[in-house]
Amino acid sequence: MNEKQIHVSVISPEKVLFDGNAFSLSLPGNQGRFMVLPDHVNLVSLLDPGELVIKTGLTSTEETSFIIDGGFVDVKHNKISVLVEGLIDVSNVDVEKEKKAIESLLSSIIPVEKRSKTETALAGHRLRIALSDKK
Repeated sequence: MNEKQIHVSVISPEKVLFDGNAFSLSLPGNQGRFMVLPDHVNLVSLLDPGELVIKTGLTSTEETSFIIDGGFVDVKHNKISVLVEGLIDVSNVDVEKEKKAIESLLSSIIPVEKRSKTETALAGHRLRIALSDKK
């Protein structure tokens, strides 16, 4: 492996989605987006729903991206393992259904212990709406 690259594995419950070398990896962390470059400090982080981008070459056309439904990442000695809960298919999003789900979540009284899960659900619905506008 070239010392200027990282090895990235992206795995869903169904299959291995990506396994190879890359120059960088951009992730939707639960504290905001972040990027992993060669020689990044070791870390483990939760991932929110969002876009995961693997830059496999030096141009913008040499990248692979996935819309994930959350998960976590383990970065250790230039080897990155990303375990995702699932992929979001934005090709057939029902925008009205997503908006109704957001309204339903916002209109309910949410106990403190369930707020994090509700915020994650809201982020997923909003992401599907936003990404459906890009197709």
